[in-house]
Amino acid sequence: MVKIAGYNFRQNTVEEVGKFAILWNKFEKDKCNNHCSTGKLRKISIFAPSEHFQNLARTLKHRSELLGLHYDAYVRHGLSMGHGLNSEDMDLILAFMNSDGKDNLAGGLLAIYRIRNNMFHGLKEWTDLDNQIELFEAMNNVLEEML
Repeated sequence: MVKIAGYNFRQNTVEEVGKFAILWNKFEKDKCNNHCSTGKLRKISIFAPSEHFQNLARTLKHRSELLGLHYDAYVRHGLSMGHGLNSEDMDLILAFMNSDGKDNLAGGLLAIYRIRNNMFHGLKEWTDLDNQIELFEAMNNVLEEML
């Protein structure tokens, strides 16, 4: 266990969240010229689908089920906390999930970007990170593939 702010986290959670922070830093530097935006993510998302994107789509769907939401509601209300996604971005994420990660790959990157924003702007529940290890592993695999 790793104690942070008086709360015990599993070691692998700290490692995966830390890995995510480092991978996102490198991704944003290398792929977005140090300034990520939804427009840039849509432009760089011209690549072939892969097992990692398919796993991300499955993991996002599973996350919505764990929260007791249909994944449409998960995207529109969970990922878009604080109104962080416009309707076009939400539609791309839903299309990505509907394709099981085989199409609309920009939607997968937009979901990662939104989770990043929720995490680093305090909207993601930090005490629930141990229950989100699968999500961070899936995002890390996509980012590693992109790099």
